[in-house]
Formats: sequence, structure tokens, C-alpha cells
Amino acid sequence: MATAGASAPSGKRFANWLQHEGVRKLSLWVSLLVIIILLLCAVLAPFLEPYGPHEVGLRKGEQGVGPFVSLQHPLGVDRLERDTLSRLIYGARMSVFVVLSTVALSAAVGAGLGLAAGYFGGWVDHVLTGLAAAISTVPPGWRSTLLSIVLLALGFYMALVLVSNLGSGINNVVIALSIIGVPRTSLAVRNIIRGIKGRNPAGAAEPGGTTPPLGSRREMLFSIFIGLLIVGSLQAKQIFVAETLLSFLGVGIAWGEPAWGIMAADGRTGMGNGWFPMACIVCTAAALHFFGHWVRDMLVPRLPRIARL
Repeated sequence: MATAGASAPSGKRFANWLQHEGVRKLSLWVSLLVIIILLLCAVLAPFLEPYGPHEVGLRKGEQGVGPFVSLQHPLGVDRLERDTLSRLIYGARMSVFVVLSTVALSAAVGAGLGLAAGYFGGWVDHVLTGLAAAISTVPPGWRSTLLSIVLLALGFYMALVLVSNLGSGINNVVIALSIIGVPRTSLAVRNIIRGIKGRNPAGAAEPGGTTPPLGSRREMLFSIFIGLLIVGSLQAKQIFVAETLLSFLGVGIAWGEPAWGIMAADGRTGMGNGWFPMACIVCTAAALHFFGHWVRDMLVPRLPRIARL
């Protein structure tokens, strides 16, 4: 009893510590640093790589080398004698490509569907209204955590099915993950439009074709842009984690490519260098998590209404 009673205050103190202003600022700056390093590795990968990411047999049949042993291979080589550091750097480029491409594609398609639903209604609006009604049945205290778990599980399962049918490859991964992200983006855009139309029904476009005033259009476009930034920043972590899991299971990016998920799976039978891609995955996921929530907290007050899935 005493142990259980003592653990509750400890957990509460830890939660309060995480919400402390200094801790939040520190987590934000660390997250920004990780994201900047990730972007630099993605852009400058050809100049930073000591070896090619697909170059095998670097040891020329000699005994393999583990991490922190050789200056030529500071993080060691894998079982095919490929340089681990080079593959980690190139893996950052692949992760950035998947996340940015998926966010852009789901935003483009989702914004179009959300605009159609918000302006003209129809079957798209009925589907999104049903999704919003299902979300509203969840108690507010549990809504964020529970929905995140459920949507992440369902999204990953659907992505797994889609990629299994489309086949492996980075483009198919982007398409599959974009399909999963479209409903959330559509609902956010639709709710933004409905919120503005509800405040200014006289300036809203009617199904007959009335054009809203210039000021109303500017407000709507600005709100949609901010909403897409919020949704995209929150989706970035989920996209990254889903891509990593798909690659780890061998159904995402083609096996042999320098994706972090593939390297983590392959490192289980390697020479101790499987920890490096795992560390990159954990650090990147945490950085995207804190950055996404910071963007949301900063931009949500600027919107008349935003869907929080």
C-alpha cells in the first residue's frame, strides 16, 4: 500500500516536471537541433558520406570491424561490409523524403476534399461528419491519448495492407501513408471552413455559386494554411514511425536500402552496430513529437476552429 501510495505522487511530480517552462523550452531546442542535423544530413548526404551506402566488401574479406575500433569505419561495418556511418547518413535522407513527401501529398489531397466538404457538402461531408461524431463520443480526458493510439494502430494496419498489395519501394510507402493521412487533413480543413462560415454566413459561398468577399477568402486561405501546418507537424512523427516499422518488418522500402528500419532489423545479426539506427529512430521520433506539439500550441489560437484528431 505504501509503495502504491508513493508511486502516484512520484508520477505526478514527473508529469509536473515535464510541464515546467524550462523543461519545455529545453526539449524544444533539443528537438530543433535534432531536426536541423537530420535535414543537413539529408541535403548534404553525398558530401558527408565517407563511402557509398551500397558499397559492399569494404574490408576486402578481412575480419569485420565493430564500432569505435577503426578510424576508417568509426561506427563499424555490417555483415556485408558496408560502412554503417554512410548508411546512417543516407538513411536520414530517405526518412526526410518519406515524411515531407507524405505530408505534402496528404495535404494536397486532404485540402481538396476538405474544401469540397466545407463548401458544398455531399458524400465527403457526410463521411467527415460521421468521423467527427465518432470522435466526440470519446470522453475529453481520454480523447487525445486514446485516439492517438487507436488511429496509429489502425493507420499502421492499413498502411501494412496497402504496402503489401502495392509492393515494396519508397514511392509505394509514400502513397500508402498519404492515403492514411488524408482523412485527418480533410476533417481539419472542413472544420476550419465551417468555423469561418458559421461566423460569417453572409460571406460564405453557397452551393449556387456565390463568391465570398476578398477579406473572407484571405482569412480562409490563411486559416487553411495554418491548419495544414499544424496537422502536418503532428503527422510527421506518425509517418516517420510507420515508415520505420514497415521497413523493420521488411514490407516497406526495398530490403538492402539504407533505411533506418532495415538497418535496425539487419543489425540484430550484425556486430553490435544495430544500436545506432535504433538511437537515430528514437531521437528523431522524440524530436518530431515535441516539435509537432510546439507548433500546435503556438498556432491553434490563431484559428477559428481546428480538428484535433
